[in-house]
Amino acid sequence: MDNIVENIPNNFVYIVIIASIFYIFTQVIQARTSHIFSLIVTFFIIKTLREKSTTEYENFNTDIDYRYELIGLPSNFYMDVNLINLYFSIYKWKNFNPHNYNESIRAVNNVLQIEKHSQKLSRCVDNYEIAYDQSKNALNMLHGFIYNIEQPQLVAKLKKVLHRLQELLARHLSNIRKNCDTIEKNKPKINVDSRFVQDHDGPKAHDQYSQFDFY
Repeated sequence: MDNIVENIPNNFVYIVIIASIFYIFTQVIQARTSHIFSLIVTFFIIKTLREKSTTEYENFNTDIDYRYELIGLPSNFYMDVNLINLYFSIYKWKNFNPHNYNESIRAVNNVLQIEKHSQKLSRCVDNYEIAYDQSKNALNMLHGFIYNIEQPQLVAKLKKVLHRLQELLARHLSNIRKNCDTIEKNKPKINVDSRFVQDHDGPKAHDQYSQFDFY
């Protein structure tokens, strides 16, 4: 019953469209029955595809919710589904080194926390530096998995994961930097005490595993 009630608006739209088609092709254009039938069939094909798309979207959301819960429901990861998928893709590695896995997630979550509030932080530049340090820590923690994996294909995967995480973190740091610069520019007067974010190349893990040539 609830589903019927919820679908009344959509069903009403469909009825109006069909009625309009009948009116146009019988009173205005004087189309043949075959033309009207073809349009109705086309309409229901579009409707079926739309419903299929909705179902796929709902299934996608269910899958993301499952992945989000599996990696521990970090409080700010809802801001970037890419991060949920990234840490889910290496979830099995958590058995090798739970500390590094959890600490990397915690560090990324801190970056997202700062980004979420960066438009209203009183010391935005200082908080950007904290976010930058946290992003490097997140990469360092994942970098440490090189001691826990041996197969060449896993080492190759680790390299790709680190590169992807670096890209995602650089994107969020860029958002924080833009917000900080906006705050500084909107202050009553820019003077020698004004501080703008230093332009970094992007976060990288500390090169303590240089023999593996990750970067």
